Amino acid sequence: MKKKICIVGVSGYVSEKLIHLISKHKHVDEISLVSSSMAGKKLFDVYPSMRDYFSDNIRIDEIDFKKINSHDLVFLCVPHNESSKLVDKITTKIIDLSRDYRLTKTYGLPEIYKEEIRNSELVANPGCYATACILAVYPIRHLVSEVIFHGISGYSGAGRMASQKFDYENNIIAYKLTDHHHVAEIKKVLDLDISFVPHVVDVFSGIMITAILYLKEAIDIPTIKKQYTEFYRNSFTEPVSQIPSVKEVVNTPLCKVYVHDEQQINKLIVVSVIDNLMKGSASQAIENMNLMFGFPTNTALSDY
Repeated sequence: MKKKICIVGVSGYVSEKLIHLISKHKHVDEISLVSSSMAGKKLFDVYPSMRDYFSDNIRIDEIDFKKINSHDLVFLCVPHNESSKLVDKITTKIIDLSRDYRLTKTYGLPEIYKEEIRNSELVANPGCYATACILAVYPIRHLVSEVIFHGISGYSGAGRMASQKFDYENNIIAYKLTDHHHVAEIKKVLDLDISFVPHVVDVFSGIMITAILYLKEAIDIPTIKKQYTEFYRNSFTEPVSQIPSVKEVVNTPLCKVYVHDEQQINKLIVVSVIDNLMKGSASQAIENMNLMFGFPTNTALSDY
């Protein structure tokens, strides 16, 4: 049976990606859009490009919990600290794309928590940096004592409004050197001592993580690479043999992970790349939706 989907919050970059992906989902026959700031507007007025994907110009509604609860699943694309004000009033399945429940509810990283996601009523979509960091290390976390993550992101990660406030043009900006909010979720999943230093650069989307792994003992690189390949089999994470670039994953649901061929005494370098708006948010939310309803994981994502 086809599903009725509601998206609460439609003004951001992630919402735009999510609406596009949902429009291609063969098991969805009704989409409702809800926003307190955009209520009364039509979809094509907010996103003119959506004319290419929708035949109907959907009206964006005010928040009405009776209507919201008539759907099979609700995506919460609202600002951080707002989801927690809405969740108790929603009685249907939820995928929350904010950070509000990442430390307390089912963590929506399919490569690791597939079974938990299948059986959950509320899935917390991971942060974009956290997704790339965790996937770079998880298969060999038991061999690691400490990780230093160097993160580089496009400016869309700051959101539509924030991306207009700062001088990104021809620039590189380091920020939140010790207190980035994704650190807590990375530590919870990996259970390791980590450091994380994020930077934003003058590109729209994409994340590159360079992880320096401090090892407990010497390792065999071919064996390690085999572990990555086996762990990520049949997922959207792809171990690769050469250093990947962000261009290879932008506008796709993929994460590409490269394990460097040389171990430096007690250190190993791993590079991962994702699109922060896709695998770091919208397409991963679709993966989680597919798991929650028992659909093939690549439904609406197989064209990439």
